[in-house]
Amino acid sequence: MPRAIKATLDKIMKGKQIGVEQLDDLLEGTQKNKFKALANFVSRMSLGLRMFTLAQVLTKPEHHAIFSLKVNELEETVTEASKNLIVTCVSAIEVYFKEVIVENADGWNVIGYDKLLSEKITLSEAYHLFKHTDVSREAIVAEHYSFQSIEQIASTMDTLTGSKFYDKVVQTTTKDVPKKGNWDTDYQPHLRELFELRNRIIHENTSKLTINGKKTLQLWTTALSFIIRVHTYVQIFRV
Repeated sequence: MPRAIKATLDKIMKGKQIGVEQLDDLLEGTQKNKFKALANFVSRMSLGLRMFTLAQVLTKPEHHAIFSLKVNELEETVTEASKNLIVTCVSAIEVYFKEVIVENADGWNVIGYDKLLSEKITLSEAYHLFKHTDVSREAIVAEHYSFQSIEQIASTMDTLTGSKFYDKVVQTTTKDVPKKGNWDTDYQPHLRELFELRNRIIHENTSKLTINGKKTLQLWTTALSFIIRVHTYVQIFRV
């Protein structure tokens, strides 16, 4: 792996913010290594960051006259951009887990597969499931189970790996990142806040909800750092 991409991964896994250019380099690296699930995740995160950054730039004071917008309207634009990025982060995480389960089809715990596939579903659920899904155990698990909360992710991934998934992920290290993480302090509060904000944005009237740019970027960085660690652990787990 090129040194520049290793340096980017190092920053991400340590929870440091990176720029769009570094993210593009990472995307190129994941595509070359044929990590489809990770490449798709990074692509979604990159697009979300670009849109958020564009909104931040276009609503700076020097551009007020161009758009003929009032100050409160500009603030609303930035807030909505923050909300959109929050939703993008959670959607990207959810899709990543669905795709990586399929991508790593033969790498999961067989007993875990059996346990997940033992759940009973209705004929209606079966119809909708098989209508859009290849009949393979990994595809069925990916399609049937939800990844819209940290609890749902833990439940499914604990079963597929046969271990405490979150603990393993945050303790995953590489040669470039020797410092171990801690689920309770490094990720859980921020990821929980990310998912809870997303649910509020989707299901509630959040017209009065404000999220500043710094907080938004912190949550975006947490999501990116978390999935990079997940990817690293999955590569170790499957060996």
